[in-house]
Amino acid sequence: MVRRCWPLALIPVLLLAGCSSGPRPPSLARVGQTIPFTNTKGQSMNLTVLGSGTATTLVPLGGERLYVIRLRIANTSGAELVTDPLLYFSVEVGGGTSYTATFDPLNGCALIGGSGSANIPPGASAGGCVGFVIPSGATVTRVVAGSAGQTPGEWRI
Repeated sequence: MVRRCWPLALIPVLLLAGCSSGPRPPSLARVGQTIPFTNTKGQSMNLTVLGSGTATTLVPLGGERLYVIRLRIANTSGAELVTDPLLYFSVEVGGGTSYTATFDPLNGCALIGGSGSANIPPGASAGGCVGFVIPSGATVTRVVAGSAGQTPGEWRI
């Protein structure tokens, strides 16, 4: 890693420049904010995490709980969007461990499209929930949308 610092003589001119170790990562969105996103097929969409929390599941889980995010996917591409958020959403808990979505049924909030995938016409949107099985004592710190090779969309929880 290359660390760049401005010479002290330039401080009056570059007062806000300071030191940097390269480009800054994009800031995390907050719940309720929309992030433009492109899937692996090159289709564009807007993703919004509308809320999150613990939910019950139809199958009791020992030492685990079901964490659910409620989201909206808006198709901004010119073609029908076939999307499966169960495959590209994950949550990260304190300590950096990541958990992928579960296909388990959710009580109180339907999976996107009823089964976890949806066909969304151009200009339309779909909403629903995605669930994650996490340890009972874990605290979710962020939600991530993306898969290998993509710039992820991230929300701070």
